[in-house]
Amino acid sequence: MRNRAARPSLADARRELAEVRGRLVALLQRTVGPTLTEDEAQAILEQAKAWSPPMSRELDAHIAEHPDALSAPSPRCPASLPRLLQTLEAAGHGDFITQLACVICGRTGRNLARPTPQGRACEWCVSKGELRLCSRCGKNGHIVTRSEEGGTICRACYQGERRFTGPCADCGQRGTYQLRLREEALVALCRPCSGFIDQECIRCGTMSPVHANSPEGPLCSRCYTAPLKSCGKCGQSRQLAKRGRNGEPGLCHSCYTVEGLCTICGRLRDGSRSRKAGGAFQCNACRPRPAVPCADCGQARKPTVRWPIGPLCSSCYGRRRRKPEACVRCGVTRVLVGSNDNGGGVCGPCCGSDIDFSCRRCGSPENLIVDGCCARCVATDRVHHLLADKEGQIAPVLVPLAQALTTGPLPSSVLEWLRSSPSVAGS
Repeated sequence: MRNRAARPSLADARRELAEVRGRLVALLQRTVGPTLTEDEAQAILEQAKAWSPPMSRELDAHIAEHPDALSAPSPRCPASLPRLLQTLEAAGHGDFITQLACVICGRTGRNLARPTPQGRACEWCVSKGELRLCSRCGKNGHIVTRSEEGGTICRACYQGERRFTGPCADCGQRGTYQLRLREEALVALCRPCSGFIDQECIRCGTMSPVHANSPEGPLCSRCYTAPLKSCGKCGQSRQLAKRGRNGEPGLCHSCYTVEGLCTICGRLRDGSRSRKAGGAFQCNACRPRPAVPCADCGQARKPTVRWPIGPLCSSCYGRRRRKPEACVRCGVTRVLVGSNDNGGGVCGPCCGSDIDFSCRRCGSPENLIVDGCCARCVATDRVHHLLADKEGQIAPVLVPLAQALTTGPLPSSVLEWLRSSPSVAGS
């Protein structure tokens, strides 16, 4: 049985979190200079996903061991440090810092989300060295995608199953080509015959189609990184999923959604058009998802999420979020999203993932309800809004009631009572 008396109080945890965030803000101000305000420094940390309680504590502990982390970053650093350096450069403060490069290819500006024994590396470099079993050919290869049944597909099988494979209409050379419109007819043409000539990429040196022309020269699709731009909806500096046209702002991947009338449920909801359904629009809830074995219970169900541990059904996904446990690597109590070789639960930061279910206000690893806050913090706000007067003060006679509602063992029950109780609705 756990010793609850040894746990730090909520006030001590909030005070310690405020001190950690204050040290990070002060570090950015010392590095950039007095022109950077506290609000701007906090915004940069939030954009770099280094403001949440676990990420900020992890980054603060790393900076305590490496005081020059922004000028001479160590490759063995938390995932939030490369994001912070890239966000600072996107905000115009690149002259005061040094970008961290991939330990394998040596390129900067990449998403260094994969920890290796040598240090942090980009996804492409790590995936090139990982050979996994292909469900198509039964051989170990470089996995590039998954089938509808959830099986892995290697690069060779994927290229062989592409839709347009055959001889070029001009030169007769066989290969995988895109259809081109010629004299009101679609024909398969290779890139040289269609007018696209491969060029040497200035970074990796391979002869491939040009994806973008940088000031230094042509770049292939693997070496090109889309620049960070301001999202027109959330205002954060991110890679855009949709460019702005006709005066409309661009949208990042988190904010970009397509709304339409679902052909299954008939409701106006967010979704996409399905090729298998002949281009019919389907909302995200009605979109068919193939049943795959759940990583926890093993039953064949439609996956709700795909975490590093594997696909999870809705029951197992909710259970993991409601019952955080201690990570076998760092020992911190969090929502476990992965596993080690022995089957022990591993949290998101320890398995190289950004998945984090810690409350952004109190830092407790609980099921998040609204705006990144746990049920207790949301219940505290709503109880205060219900009982406070116009000046935001709770009458002394109602203070015991407020404390009983906000400190009880089941804050979710308080939220349900606030939502459905007739007495609350009439107040």
